[in-house]
Amino acid sequence: MMGIKPWTEVVRLHPDVESEETAIATYAIDLGALVAGDPSVPPTYRDAYSFFHATHLTSDMRMLVEEVYDRLCGKEGNRVLQLRSPFGGGKSHTLATLYYAVKNRKEMEKAIPETKDLPDVK
Repeated sequence: MMGIKPWTEVVRLHPDVESEETAIATYAIDLGALVAGDPSVPPTYRDAYSFFHATHLTSDMRMLVEEVYDRLCGKEGNRVLQLRSPFGGGKSHTLATLYYAVKNRKEMEKAIPETKDLPDVK
């Protein structure tokens, strides 16, 4: 009977993780710098395509993007969403996702084709 393969045989680490050169800034996004287009923002977060290419869009994150799109279209729903989690829980990543999903939808669709069926925001 064949066992489960070790994760090291199944998963390939992202190059910056593999090289051990990942800076804390990679995990603690400076949203102001991201929006301002500051060149000090790590390359993974600097543009929408790179960001979405490196992001796994979970079902909950997709639901949140869809909910925000619906609200931007004038549909019913909460106008204030509370993101509660400890440090490292994904709040800044969620906000960056929403920023890029609204500002650069085409790049999101190129990086994550399954988002093409999300509601249109006009």
